[in-house]
Amino acid sequence: MRILKVAAAFSLLSCLAAPVASKEMTFDIIYMNHSNIVVADGDITENTPAAFQSFLDTEPFDGFRFYIDLNSPGGNLFSGVELGEMIRREGLIARVASYEPRTTEDSYWLPPAQPGMCMSACALAFLGGEDRKLEEGSVLGFHQFSSAGTASGHVEKVGETQRSTQFVSGILHAYIEGMGIAPTLFSKMSMTPPEEMYIPSAADLKALNIIPADSFSDFILEPYGEGVVAYSIYYNNAQGRNVVSQVTAYCRSGVPFLLLSQPEHYQPLNKGWVEMASEYLSGFSIWHPPGSPKLEYPPRSLRFLTGSGTAVVELQINQSGVELLNSHAKISVGLHGAIGRSFFLEVKPTEKDKKILKSAFSLCIDGVNSGADTEGDVSSQMIAAYNQYLSDWSSDNLKAMRKMHQAYADRIDFYDNEISRVGLLSQKRKFAERWPERIYTARPNSFEVNCGQTVCVVAAMIDWRAKSQARGKTASGEAWYELGFEMRTGMIVFENGASRKN
Repeated sequence: MRILKVAAAFSLLSCLAAPVASKEMTFDIIYMNHSNIVVADGDITENTPAAFQSFLDTEPFDGFRFYIDLNSPGGNLFSGVELGEMIRREGLIARVASYEPRTTEDSYWLPPAQPGMCMSACALAFLGGEDRKLEEGSVLGFHQFSSAGTASGHVEKVGETQRSTQFVSGILHAYIEGMGIAPTLFSKMSMTPPEEMYIPSAADLKALNIIPADSFSDFILEPYGEGVVAYSIYYNNAQGRNVVSQVTAYCRSGVPFLLLSQPEHYQPLNKGWVEMASEYLSGFSIWHPPGSPKLEYPPRSLRFLTGSGTAVVELQINQSGVELLNSHAKISVGLHGAIGRSFFLEVKPTEKDKKILKSAFSLCIDGVNSGADTEGDVSSQMIAAYNQYLSDWSSDNLKAMRKMHQAYADRIDFYDNEISRVGLLSQKRKFAERWPERIYTARPNSFEVNCGQTVCVVAAMIDWRAKSQARGKTASGEAWYELGFEMRTGMIVFENGASRKN
């Protein structure tokens, strides 16, 4: 329908065409491995859409990835819009590039790409790309359109000029928004006289979604509390099951965090979903692609957020995670596909981003500098992990064994014997089957925390009670119970203790 409107508009306002073109746009094709590149070069005239359709009618494509490389000073506004809609309909990736023309001797034409320009009506056609790329050295430019009277060289009545301007403005605004571009682009075009050109900066190209981002970057630093936070927005990241459209970096009590948020129109997390997701949660990972070992974090380093806001997950990371973020990192929360949502993002920081992230991870929002002594905070985290373990082990057998599998490292010092996780889980399973109902609680004032270079050992006096209805048995007592947590991963690598029955 939009193409029909453009065609009708062209018939009504054909005087908006640019001055006579010195070279009408032509179309050719380059075959490069499995990619096909349509070369569109020259001025856009009222004949351009028909010429492009004739080119398409030859069924030129023979590949898996299709581009259109535009090089044009502009031309007819409505033809540019119609060409853009044809480009979108064909699913072409739009770029700006120029090539040496084909000669009669070129039976196999494979010229190197050179920087090009795409101005005015060409820039509007460029917006039609299914994806859009602007290589270094190439230029993209926008400006306001001329009124019908100005373009045709005669003086219109004021009313006629206003009506035609409103008509064209409506078409352009709908086209820009329909192509997924920020409506702000129309405002910037309107403020740029026809004899001038608005050349978007690299930041504007991303902010207006003229060049779609492929990762999170261009972080913005803002004051928050007694410190600062740094955030980056990438709406196109939220596709399919993946809901992450914003990442925010900050530190609290000297500890670095990442906050993941979703678009405003998405349904917020509810308690029922969080309870279900927690059953299948295996923590989260950060790694440097491609093929680098993953930095694994346990479930206790992650917190789902419910409520009416857009924030959905808070991730607690460490210095190793911060270092990965300052290079090039992918982050993924480990959830089963049946949960229905996923949380994935890729961060490609610029040099400016690295400085911004450094500030966010240094100037903590609660005023506690990240370089300060955080021994008390680490102790609190270790005690929280210890209590969470007791709570998990006190759950029903299915949940308890799933949590035990997530909690332990591959090798464990288990009551003075080194065993594998498989062997330890076998013992835990037998105990759980013998005592299906269990309650373990730590006495709050009995904790001792001792941290070395790599492991923190947490010990406390606990009270326990176990019951087997099938066997008609109950047991209870107290124990001095020790767990050793690897500081880098949060996994349990040590377990010991002494128990006494009541």
